Amino acid sequence: MKRLAGLLAAGILVLSACGSQPEAPQTQPAADPSEQTSSTAAAPTAATATTSTTAPPPPPITGDALSGSRRALGTIYQPCSPGDTHLTVFDPATGRMVTTPTMPAIPKGTEAWGGGNSPAHCALTGTPDDLKVLYVYGYRKPSEGLNPESFHAMAAVASIHDTEVTQIVELPPELGVPSEVIPTDGGPVLAYCCRGRGAVVTAALDPNTLAVRWTSDQGVATHDHATVAFDGVRDGTVTIRDVASGADTVVENVTPASTNARNYRLDSGYVLEQRDGSGNTGYYSTLARQFYPNILVDDDPELTPVINEGRLLLKGDKSLKVVDITNGATVFELGEAELEAVDSYQFATSGDYLYIANSSDSPVIDMRDRQKVSSGWRVRPLNTVGGSWVLVNHRANDTRDCYEGIAVFDCESDEVTLEKFPDGKYPGPWF
Repeated sequence: MKRLAGLLAAGILVLSACGSQPEAPQTQPAADPSEQTSSTAAAPTAATATTSTTAPPPPPITGDALSGSRRALGTIYQPCSPGDTHLTVFDPATGRMVTTPTMPAIPKGTEAWGGGNSPAHCALTGTPDDLKVLYVYGYRKPSEGLNPESFHAMAAVASIHDTEVTQIVELPPELGVPSEVIPTDGGPVLAYCCRGRGAVVTAALDPNTLAVRWTSDQGVATHDHATVAFDGVRDGTVTIRDVASGADTVVENVTPASTNARNYRLDSGYVLEQRDGSGNTGYYSTLARQFYPNILVDDDPELTPVINEGRLLLKGDKSLKVVDITNGATVFELGEAELEAVDSYQFATSGDYLYIANSSDSPVIDMRDRQKVSSGWRVRPLNTVGGSWVLVNHRANDTRDCYEGIAVFDCESDEVTLEKFPDGKYPGPWF
């Protein structure tokens, strides 16, 4: 149903969940008063009239413009490519793509250095209400006289609306330049590759002070919107660490989901295979902070995310389940005979509806009463962005969710649009 985001090192799945249904239509945000101009400086009189012009609303954002983007901190951004010096971020307050301040230049007389990694990285950080850009970069200062060469890893941060970087710190020497910077709600996580035993492999920074919150000699297997997961291969555990606090939750007698499964990078939880001899699949919800065993009784599950309504869609050879990730309850289920009857491997959900793309009627099923409400569909709401925007897919009978969790956007089309609705409530149409 979707393009794979790529098998992760441990194959742990993270699920995407919006706590509320996408939103209902709303007018474009009002222009900033500073963007308004008056036709006359004089106060209006009986003989003179005052007119004003308002800045035009932002142009619609389509899937074509979102190519290569990712989701983090409740919004969408274009990550840095090698050689880039800034991020491009969707600002929900204005409905426009914003270019962040430029990465600081390295000192004169030095050269870019990454210790085997790219010498510069940038990522989104801050909070959904105070979005910031983080730059991590390194440089080498050549030897001079009796002074040996030196290597420096730096971190810099700024608001996405600042004109220049507002804070720069040097990272501790044991960190160096990472191979990846992972944006989370709890702050940026620096991930390092191919280091020896006992070396720092993961480090979390405070998004405001850039101080190091915690480090680990374990590598990140995968992550969700606010936690990272470490895979204890030898002892049959998965450790889930809250990025902001550093607190650990250890789930025992589990292993990463089968490599036969589709491994998506998702939000709000992890799908784990139980090591109790059953071969069943369980789910750890980082929202409920609880592990729900035996979610799917199947020896070869195909795992697929559900974006809306905090629901996880799990499909195996013998069954399909839609699960409420806040309590582990099954919302909807198809048995083996029903799966054979619909003759499809393409499924998706939005709101209370299950969408099934097949070669016959492509039914839309109301999960509340199991009744078919439509043969085929022309529209389906996807991700909620920034609290009042919804990504809407206007392509007929398309089950792709565009963002495979928090992975790269995969719906380059002008028929996919980012639309604004009040209060986060999408009113329809649903098919």
